[in-house]
Amino acid sequence: MKKRQVSLAVLTYDNKVLILKRVMNENDRNGGRWGFPGGGVEEGENPLEAVIRECEEEIGVRPVGLRKIGTDGRITWFKGKLPASPEECVRLNGEHDDWDMVGRDDLDDYDMIEGMKGLISYVVS
Repeated sequence: MKKRQVSLAVLTYDNKVLILKRVMNENDRNGGRWGFPGGGVEEGENPLEAVIRECEEEIGVRPVGLRKIGTDGRITWFKGKLPASPEECVRLNGEHDDWDMVGRDDLDDYDMIEGMKGLISYVVS
């Protein structure tokens, strides 16, 4: 069975990165852990269209300046910016129950989804 294609957004504001805490759910191995906005690429979408849609659905934001920063063949990562301060623009949809803005020095304080810490270190100087 082919794995679903996924697009994730690493969104910055004031040299910090937005992370989201997934709602606890017994059917979600990443429930309660921190990661980035994003999700599956739907049929007929390209990865950029998917990440824009997912950001609008999950956090109520259309990111600005999105650009592709990498792919592993299944997951495509984009970097962009929040259009305003997160306090002004982030509105969670229920898939996540918290958000925070973090820098490299904050990473050990969060139970991150596997592979996410490296992305933050790469994006935040």
